[in-house]
Amino acid sequence: MSHRWTEIPRQILFLSTLTIAAIGTGAGSASALAISPNPVDLLDFETSELVAHVTLVGTTTGAPAGGVTLGGAVAPADQTLLFTVEYVDPFSLGPLAVVGVDRSSGVWSALGWVPGAGVDWSLFSSLYGGSAAIAGPLDYGQTSDVFFVSAASLPVGTTLDFSFQGYHGVPLAYGSATVVPEPTMLALLAGGLALLSRAARRR
Repeated sequence: MSHRWTEIPRQILFLSTLTIAAIGTGAGSASALAISPNPVDLLDFETSELVAHVTLVGTTTGAPAGGVTLGGAVAPADQTLLFTVEYVDPFSLGPLAVVGVDRSSGVWSALGWVPGAGVDWSLFSSLYGGSAAIAGPLDYGQTSDVFFVSAASLPVGTTLDFSFQGYHGVPLAYGSATVVPEPTMLALLAGGLALLSRAARRR
C-alpha cells in the first residue's frame, strides 16, 4: 500500500496554517470587518434625494478609546463598529438628527459615542435588541462625532439598515449596507489559497 499521501511538504503545511489562521481571524475580529457600500447614502423616503451619509470610520475590539457608553455594556471581546454622519440635505428645518441602525439578525450589546471635534450625540439614545438609535444637534453641512455600536457577534452577511430623521421627523431617509470581510483580509486569503494551489500542482 502506498503512503505517498502522507508526504505533505512543509511549505504546504505552513501555508495551510496561515490560511486557516486568517479565516479564524476574519470570523472573530472586528478589525477584519467592513461594510458595503461605505459610505452609505441615506435617501429621502419620498423623493429619493440624498439626505445624509453614514460612514464606517473604524472598527475595534471592545470599547473604543475615549468612548462614552450610552446604553448596554461593551464586553472586552465585543466587535465594535464606529460611524460618523454627514448631514447634506440643504432643506434642513433645524439642528437635529436621529440616526438608527438595525441589524437583520442578532442583537447589539451597547451603543455610545466618542467625543471629538464634530457635533455630539448628547440628546438621547435608545437600545433594544437589534435596534439602536442616537440623536444629536446635527444640522446641514455638519459632520457628527463618532458613534458606535457593539455586539458579541456580527457575522459576515448581516444587513445593517440605517434610518435618519431630521427636525420634526422631516426628512425621513433610509439606506442599507452589508457586513463583509475587510479587503486586506480577502487579499490575504486569496494569496494564501493561490500559493497552496501552486504548491499542490508542483506535486
